[in-house]
Amino acid sequence: MYLLSQIGCPSRLHRHSTCPPSPLRQKRSTGPLEKPACLEVEELDELIKIAKEMHRFLWAYRLYRQEVNKSGILGKPRVFYADLSVGQNLDASPDSSGMINPALGGSSLLDMSAYHSVWAMLLVHRHPLNTDKDPKVLFTHQTIYPRSGVDINSRWDSTAILQCDEGALVIAYGSSLPKTFYIHPRPSHFAGPKGTITSSTAHHHPFHDGNNGMSYEADEVARCIRDRKIESERMPWVESRVVQRWIDKVRKEGPTETAKLVGNGGQ
Repeated sequence: MYLLSQIGCPSRLHRHSTCPPSPLRQKRSTGPLEKPACLEVEELDELIKIAKEMHRFLWAYRLYRQEVNKSGILGKPRVFYADLSVGQNLDASPDSSGMINPALGGSSLLDMSAYHSVWAMLLVHRHPLNTDKDPKVLFTHQTIYPRSGVDINSRWDSTAILQCDEGALVIAYGSSLPKTFYIHPRPSHFAGPKGTITSSTAHHHPFHDGNNGMSYEADEVARCIRDRKIESERMPWVESRVVQRWIDKVRKEGPTETAKLVGNGGQ
C-alpha cells in the first residue's frame, strides 16, 4: 500500500511539511508539490536527495499539454511572453493572508509565478530546437506592496504567447487553468516568405464536469508508482530545479521582505 501526499501548504513550508525529515522517510511516496517546489533550490535538492536515498516518489510541478509545440508546425520560437494576473483586492485581505504575509511566502513571485513559468518550460525550454538546458535570469523587477513589503508586480488580462517563424500560439486566460488556445498565422505585413499557416484557428478543450485538471496529475503519479519510478519522465526533477533557480534569483535580488527569508535545508 502506498501513502500519497499532496502538499497543500505555501511553498515557504513545503520542505518542512513534506520532510521534517522522518515523515518523508516513513511515507511510501509524496507528491506533487504545488507552486514553486520550495523556498530555495537547496531545500529542493534536499528533498530530491532523500527521495533517491529512500526510493520515494517525488513530483514537483504540474503537467500540461504540448502536442502543438512538438509537432513543429509553428517553426522556430522567436519571442515568448507569459503572465498570470489576478484582480485580487489585497487591501481587503487580513495580514495573515497567504498572498500578503512574507513569512508564508506571500507575493506574486512565491505564490503565483509557477503558473506562467511552467509555460516557459513547456513552450520554450522543451521545444525540440532548444539547446540551452540551463537558462539564466537576465533581468529582474518587482513592484512592492507597502503594507507588508512583498511584491505584487502583475498585469491584467494577460496570458502566454509564443511567437514563432510560422505563426503564434496563444494560451487563453487564465494560464493556471486554460481551456482554450489559438494558433494565428504570421502577419502578412511582416517581411519574409509567407508561412504555411494561413488562417487563425481556435482549439477548445474544456475539462469534464467536476474535474479541475488535478486528476491528470493523479494519473501520472499513479502510473509512476505502479511502475516503481521515483521520478516522472515527463516532469523530471532537473526541470523543477531550473524553475526554482529562476525564482531564487528574482527573490534574492529584489527589495522585498521575501528576499530576507532563509530556507531550512539541511536542518
